Amino acid sequence: MPVVNRIAAFAEDMAAWRHHLHRHPELSFDCHETAAFVAARLRDFGVDEIHEGIARTGVVALIQGRQPGPAIGLRADMDALPMPEQTGAPYASEIPGRMHACGHDGHTTMLLGAARYLAETRNFAGTAVLMFQPAEEDGGGGEVMVKEGVLDRFGVTQVYAMHTAPGIPVGEMATTPGPIHAAVDDFYVTLRGQGGHAAYPHEAVDPIPGACALVQALQTIPSRNLDPMKQLVVSVTQVHAGSAINVIPGDALVTGTVRSYDKGVQSMARQRIEEIVRGHRQHLRPFRRDRLPQRLPRHDQRPGPRRLRRRGRARGRDPRRPEPHARDGRGRLLLHAGAAPRRLCPPRQRRHAHVPPPRLRLRRPLRPARRELLRPRHRAGPAAGARPWRLRTPRRKWTAPSRARAGASPTRTPSPARPPSSAAATART
Repeated sequence: MPVVNRIAAFAEDMAAWRHHLHRHPELSFDCHETAAFVAARLRDFGVDEIHEGIARTGVVALIQGRQPGPAIGLRADMDALPMPEQTGAPYASEIPGRMHACGHDGHTTMLLGAARYLAETRNFAGTAVLMFQPAEEDGGGGEVMVKEGVLDRFGVTQVYAMHTAPGIPVGEMATTPGPIHAAVDDFYVTLRGQGGHAAYPHEAVDPIPGACALVQALQTIPSRNLDPMKQLVVSVTQVHAGSAINVIPGDALVTGTVRSYDKGVQSMARQRIEEIVRGHRQHLRPFRRDRLPQRLPRHDQRPGPRRLRRRGRARGRDPRRPEPHARDGRGRLLLHAGAAPRRLCPPRQRRHAHVPPPRLRLRRPLRPARRELLRPRHRAGPAAGARPWRLRTPRRKWTAPSRARAGASPTRTPSPARPPSSAAATART
């Protein structure tokens, strides 16, 4: 496509404008410096009218042609994307976390070049309405400008716009009858569960599995609910949940975008998203507010069997089964201090799960029940070959009582002792 010589002479100036806009990207409706730069260039070109502050930071300029005619709108967007730039270009963004990655700096530059040429030549009929729109990426700046009456105010009957396409060769343009850009609908879904410790998932309601299942279910809308001859895109772009590696989060956020060309397809996608979200909400079971399980003491501090069984039945769990999943940094300290960890809950919070222990209680270890178990197996004595200590007292032989009480049952006569065998007698001697 041939380029007008006069416009080709603007190449260096337009490159400088684009590099300036690329170094100073702005987001959404907060395009104050960009709008000021555009308004300053329009004044230098000598346009007829400049209207600022439309849709907060939008700019509209009017250029009258030589003959009367309709008002034709030419539109460009000005906002950038919230993402870091890693191109390494000499004109890269100077603001961290912002970048003109969608080419809006080029769109604004192209419209400024057109405004300069039209203001110089005015070789057209009617009025050229130049609209510099903010918040194209997020916020619906075009809709806000329409609601503020920009079309009715200036009598605009047609609007034309261009978008960069890196895949098209230089010097060529592409268009098609009907819609060429899709309608955009964004969705935000928050799954609310019940947070808790990662070692006790049964005491919490984890929203992460529900978020993962929701992402998979949303992908079935274009493939199973739409006519294959029509077009629809459902893309999940963000999933946010949690802030610590050992904590089950309470909420999970799933966001995405829907692109469509037909209003019927658009309404169908919206309906299916709502139905799928409602269905996944039923899978999040209500939170069980059970008492926080108590840890068992160490083996040398356990209560008696009867007390242990009674305590376990009262709490509704197996008292002899430990809880090995939780990790506690106090264990190394308590191992040397001889104490057992405790989880103490205030009276008003005992029925709530995962209350952090307000204090640590240390107890003196109990003395062993039998000292014989702690003594050495062999006793050192002056005589060699001393017999080892017995860990248990020998069982005493039963003997008949010396006197029978009056009215008592007759005593049992012990059976005579068997004579030792010859082999045992030889061993003993």
